[in-house]
Amino acid sequence: MGRTFLLIVQRMLATMALICLCLWPNLGAEAQAVPTATGSVDGHEYVDLGLSVWWATCNVGATKATGYGDSFGWGETSKKAEYTPENSATYQKPGHGDILGSPDYDAARAQWGDRWRLPTKDELQELVDSCNWRWANIGGVQGYMVTSRVNGKQIFLPAAGVGNGTAVDGRGEDGYYWTATPFGSDRACSLGFYRGHKDVNWHPRYYGRSVRGVTTGQVVVAAAKPEEPAAQGVAAGQEAGATGTVAKRRPRGALGDEVAVAQVKGSALSDEAIHEQVEYNGHAYVDLGLSVRWATTNIGADYPLDDGDYFAWGDTITKDFYGPANCKTLGKKEIDGWVVRDITTRSGYDAARAQWGGAWRMPTLAEMEELVNNCDWIFQQTNSGRSYYIVKGPKPGSQIILPLSGHFYGIEPANINQNGFYWTSTADRKAMNGYNYAYYLYLSEDRVNISMDERDIGRPIRPVTSY
Repeated sequence: MGRTFLLIVQRMLATMALICLCLWPNLGAEAQAVPTATGSVDGHEYVDLGLSVWWATCNVGATKATGYGDSFGWGETSKKAEYTPENSATYQKPGHGDILGSPDYDAARAQWGDRWRLPTKDELQELVDSCNWRWANIGGVQGYMVTSRVNGKQIFLPAAGVGNGTAVDGRGEDGYYWTATPFGSDRACSLGFYRGHKDVNWHPRYYGRSVRGVTTGQVVVAAAKPEEPAAQGVAAGQEAGATGTVAKRRPRGALGDEVAVAQVKGSALSDEAIHEQVEYNGHAYVDLGLSVRWATTNIGADYPLDDGDYFAWGDTITKDFYGPANCKTLGKKEIDGWVVRDITTRSGYDAARAQWGGAWRMPTLAEMEELVNNCDWIFQQTNSGRSYYIVKGPKPGSQIILPLSGHFYGIEPANINQNGFYWTSTADRKAMNGYNYAYYLYLSEDRVNISMDERDIGRPIRPVTSY
C-alpha cells in the first residue's frame, strides 16, 4: 500500500514538473517583456530611459503597462462617449497654444497631478530617434516595445486604437498618442503607429487618442498659451526600420545667389548641381543609379529651384482652393470598383502621367524611400534665403535639386523655403485615418523622412520614369 502510494506521488510530481517545464518559457518571456519601473512620482510609476524626460510605464487611465487606458480629445482632460468635431473643446477654436502642464487642457497634468504632463513634439521625436522599436505581444495585448539605445530600459506602448465618433477604430492594431504641441487651430502633434510603421505627425484634435505622461520629478511650469502659432509645417516621424535619415549638411549659400540668377529654362543649377541630364518626352531626368530616373524639375516648374504647381493627392490639375470638399480621393476606399492603394500610372489620378505623358509617373512609396535611404542629402540656402536640397545619388556625379516649396491648404501657400512636401503615389495602406491619408516626403533644414498626411493638401510632385 505504502509502495503503491509512493509510486502515485512520484508520477504526479513528475507530471507537474513536466507541465512546469512546458509553461516556464512562456512565463519567463511574459515576465521579461513587461518593463520594470525605475521609480514613481505621486503614485504613478516611470522609467528613466536616459532621455530628457522620464516616461510613465502606463497610459493615463490604465493601471498596468498593457492597459489601453482612456482616450482624450486634444486639450481635453476626461474621456468621452463620442469624439466628433462638434463636441471637441479645441477643434477649430482659436486661442489654444501649447497646452503643456495646463490643468485645464493637459490630461496627464489634470489626471495625475502637477508633476506630470503631456510630452512635447520634440520629446516624442526624441523617443522615436533614440530608441529601438519592436512590435510585441504581451499577454494578448499588441503594441510597440520601446527600448532605449542609451541605457537599455524599456516602456511598452499598447495599440489602443483611436476614438472616432462612438467607435474605437484599430484597437489591437493601431496606436495614437497625443503631445502638447499644437498646429494652427485644428490639429496637434501626435504619434501614430501600426506594426512595421510609426510616424510623428499632425492630426485633427477631435479624435480620441491615448496619453502617455512624462515627468522630471519636479512641479511642472505650465506653458504660456498665446494665440496658436502659425503653421510651421508637418512634423515628420520615421518609418520603423529607419526609413528617415538625418540630412547631411554643408554651410549655407555654398552655391550662392549668382547660381540662382544663372538658371535658365530646363537647365541645371550649375555643373556642380546636376550632371548627365537626358531629355524624355520634353522633360529632363537624371540617372542617380537607382531603380528609376528622377526628373530635374517639379511639375509646372521651368528650372530646378522653381516651386512649380501644387496638387491634392489623386488630382491631376491645380486648383484655386485646396480642401476636403473638392478632393476626389479623400475618404475613398474604392472608386468605381478600383481599390485605392496606389495611383501611379493612372492618368485620371497620377498628375505626372496626366501632365507629362509618356512613361512619366509619380514615385511610389518604395521609390521615395529608396531616394531617402540611398542618397546623400545636403541642405543649401542662397543668400536671398532660397532653401533646397542637393540630392547626390550613388552613381558618381549624379544629383538633383529639391526646393523646399511648402504646400497649399485653402487658398494660401504655407512654409515655402521652410519645408518641402512631395507626394508619393501610395495611399495609407492601413487606412488608419478613414482612407484620408497618403504618403509623402518631408524636408526641413535638419530632417529628411517619409510621413503621411491628408490627401486634400496641395503639394508639389517630382516625377520619375523607368524609360
